[in-house]
Amino acid sequence: MVLPTFLLIGAAKSGTTALFDILTQHPQVYRPFIKEPKFFNNDENFDKGIDWYANTFFKNACKFPIRGEATPHYLYWGAKTAARVQQTPGLENIKFIAIFRDPVKRAYSQYWMDIQREIETLSFEEALKQEPKRLLEHHQELQSKGLLKYGYFRGGCYATLLQPFFNLFPREQFFLLLQEELKQDFSHTMDRLVAFLG
Repeated sequence: MVLPTFLLIGAAKSGTTALFDILTQHPQVYRPFIKEPKFFNNDENFDKGIDWYANTFFKNACKFPIRGEATPHYLYWGAKTAARVQQTPGLENIKFIAIFRDPVKRAYSQYWMDIQREIETLSFEEALKQEPKRLLEHHQELQSKGLLKYGYFRGGCYATLLQPFFNLFPREQFFLLLQEELKQDFSHTMDRLVAFLG
């Protein structure tokens, strides 16, 4: 079974798409036809099993030494995701990449994405005020589907979101960077990332 060698776990609205697009231009790196398979965070997808995941997203990846996918939901639902990855045979040595952005800018970017998708109707200020209540009221659906909806503030609590991963995997399996590093020192940052992935 061919499985990923790395997961780009987030954070949402921090540059995961750009980073993944750049990284997967490398001829030794495989990317599935969908950037965000949402396997480990979504209960319905996860219940289909690891064989389904491998055959759907990594079927043609056997010739690539480095294989990965990018689902920012993984970081947001770290407790569930980290445990599922850790319990999956063949993923013991998987590497994790996380890119971060100023939490306020990240929250505001997510808010406008939700406005464009017509899943948000409140003002940004009101959405922040209502966030704890909304997350509690919709917890079962959000948790089951592994959704990012309503989590504007929560999505920027990076240390809290990373902790479940750090509890289960050695620190050397993580590559953490800031969005600013890509902008200010692109070549050096990508050299470090490519070296990290081997």
